Amino acid sequence: MARRGELIKIKGIGADLAQRISAYCEYGRMDLETMKDTFLPAEIVMWGTLPGLNAPVLRYLHDRLQIRTLDDLERLVRSRLLRTLPGVSATDDDILAGIAHLRARSEA
Repeated sequence: MARRGELIKIKGIGADLAQRISAYCEYGRMDLETMKDTFLPAEIVMWGTLPGLNAPVLRYLHDRLQIRTLDDLERLVRSRLLRTLPGVSATDDDILAGIAHLRARSEA
């Protein structure tokens, strides 16, 4: 039901809880616990699996820089501006490899 986006059809489950359950089903306890209080869109929460990106960085990317898609994120990384943000602990190449992996998983 989570993959089909049908969790909100269950009585008592709203959009926010459905998003959290979907993230938990997809990425497991650690990522959900890390992201649970961020209230980010599910696609952005998924980026928490990328190397060097954590909840505060994802919040900044979403809220301040208006990064909304993997393409936006990839452009930011390729511009070499992402590494100037405090809290980013991975190289550009590692993040780009992670983006490629996420795309491959979503296409499978």
